[in-house]
Amino acid sequence: MIDMDKIVLQGKELTPITFLEELSFITLMQQRFKYKLWIDESSKQYQGMVFYGTLVESNFNLVRIHYGKHFFTPIFKGSISLEDEKVRIDLKTKISPCVRIAYGFLCLNILFSLAAFLATFELVCIGLISVNATLLIIFALLNTFHTKKAVSKTNELFKNKWSSE
Repeated sequence: MIDMDKIVLQGKELTPITFLEELSFITLMQQRFKYKLWIDESSKQYQGMVFYGTLVESNFNLVRIHYGKHFFTPIFKGSISLEDEKVRIDLKTKISPCVRIAYGFLCLNILFSLAAFLATFELVCIGLISVNATLLIIFALLNTFHTKKAVSKTNELFKNKWSSE
């Protein structure tokens, strides 16, 4: 998980309870958290919503809604508390399940290619290792870019919507 900056919001009559209530108006609630790989733009249940996920007591698991593929969209895990009469939101990002599977697949390919090279000393195995390592690096860069973008948009939304400082 990636720790994000702690967001401290201060607004007129803003409490953790009112924050969660207002957050629930822009969140498509789920009984159990389930990551969605595809959201169709014509799906009416997502219209007007910013997130989907779960809100339980002062904790939440949210994913920003993007129409189409959700391959890189991270999961936001967070908790809300009151600190010095300000609402404090502790957010962490979690890599999407698809990205975890892709990382695992690429790492296994590198390990198997390395094992094949050590057993046979064939130069083809070095080529496979370098191709898989390059794909892993590109994939990690893309995931980092998309995660930072989602984090930035979410921080901006929270601060613009709920902070009066």
